[in-house]
Amino acid sequence: MTQMEMRLSRKEILSERLAQKFESITIDERTCFLIKDGFVCRLDSMSEPYNALVIEYADNLELAKKGIFGEDGDLFYMDEMSESEMFEAMVREIEEL
Repeated sequence: MTQMEMRLSRKEILSERLAQKFESITIDERTCFLIKDGFVCRLDSMSEPYNALVIEYADNLELAKKGIFGEDGDLFYMDEMSESEMFEAMVREIEEL
């Protein structure tokens, strides 16, 4: 499996896990999460040189529907974190927003 395939697989798995914790909706065929204070977030994949996942944030649902995710969170590097560690770190980041 290539790095890209591994990253996309983990993104899908983590999106499913996050959907169990946060309310999820689909916008333009992408899973997004409704979080506190009206914010919306989604996972994205960053290729080389990063090989990481990132959480992108939109200030509200209207901006999310327009594809305007103006803020990025921390990078979660594939080679530094297991799936479980990454999930826990993502949940912490979202809850601390």
